[in-house]
Amino acid sequence: MFAVLGGLGAATSWAVATLCSSRSTRMIGPSSVLAWVMISGAVILALPAALSRPEGAVHAETWVALAVSAASYVLGLFLAYRASTALDEAGFSFLTTSAWEPDSGTFGIAAVITGTALIAMV
Repeated sequence: MFAVLGGLGAATSWAVATLCSSRSTRMIGPSSVLAWVMISGAVILALPAALSRPEGAVHAETWVALAVSAASYVLGLFLAYRASTALDEAGFSFLTTSAWEPDSGTFGIAAVITGTALIAMV
């Protein structure tokens, strides 16, 4: 019974979040919505994570680690979002073309990816 109620709660939360994010995306733009969702998620999860320590008191190092994790999370998702919008505009050829010609609007990183992979193998 507990699993069914948990599933219903998760489905309800997902539906409400989807409705709120679609409306807020129209109102303030997708970048701002993504930023607020990431910051809210980091704040909501930081307190239970910090309080779940069995020893009791939370040390300063724990708060610093949580802050660094939250900042990395926010930055990573923001960069992933910006990369997805850039790939939508440039198309899949961005990954397969090696030409970089901003004047003509042709961008490609195939040569850079190859070089990075070769250096990583060494």
